[in-house]
Amino acid sequence: MRAHLPSEHLDAWDHYHLAVRHMYRYNKHDNNIAARHFEKALVLDPEFARASSGLSYTEFQNAFQHFGSDGEHHRKLAVAHAERALMLDPLDPFCNLMYGRVKWLIGEPEDALIWVNNAIDANPNYAFGYFNRATLQNALCNGERAEENAAVAVQLSPIDPHLQSMFGTRAFAAFLSGNDASAVHYAERAMTAPNPHLYVYTIAAQIFDKCGAPDKARQRNEMVRYRNYRFGKTDFLRHNAMLGNPELKSQLNVTLGRLGL
Repeated sequence: MRAHLPSEHLDAWDHYHLAVRHMYRYNKHDNNIAARHFEKALVLDPEFARASSGLSYTEFQNAFQHFGSDGEHHRKLAVAHAERALMLDPLDPFCNLMYGRVKWLIGEPEDALIWVNNAIDANPNYAFGYFNRATLQNALCNGERAEENAAVAVQLSPIDPHLQSMFGTRAFAAFLSGNDASAVHYAERAMTAPNPHLYVYTIAAQIFDKCGAPDKARQRNEMVRYRNYRFGKTDFLRHNAMLGNPELKSQLNVTLGRLGL
């Protein structure tokens, strides 16, 4: 095990950074390109822990956004790559974070939060860590804590490739807390950030629907259908408002159904 050291193979690093460039575009085509670059990096350096974490990230997206045809298969691959990355480098923030993300993916958000906290402990300036902690706090129905962590993420990285997700997460946190004005504000900001993905569009549609902007809600819903017709309310609810609040989950189910998701 080569603990907490990046690859010493420069070509492996090249493939890693090319992969990251495509990974954050949040579409199936670029996600596949990213996966191929991560795989090439691992051929050159089989102990490159961050490349294994990156491959886990692409498989996470295959399952999470229905880029792949077999969600269970992609979930298993996401877990396997994250486990290998953590074995190779248990101190790396990205490796800890990805292990937390796959724990969330398989429906274990409390365990996921432990690993995301480990990532932030390893790097207290890790914007991606704070964003993921905000996402998990939303899943655990703690909107106030989610807003706090999303705000820190944006403060640490104001031009982050995940900015659309950071704003979307903060919008959903405000939505869960009943702060409609803030929810609309951050939903609008999420929509104007680069590359908003399916969950961000779905969050925005719910917020606009609740706040009396049905045309905007319908437009966001149509974008979800255009991007991936197989995505629906079951997918959204699987990863959001999962625990301890059946009333909220029922409310979201009704809203999403009314929107045609």
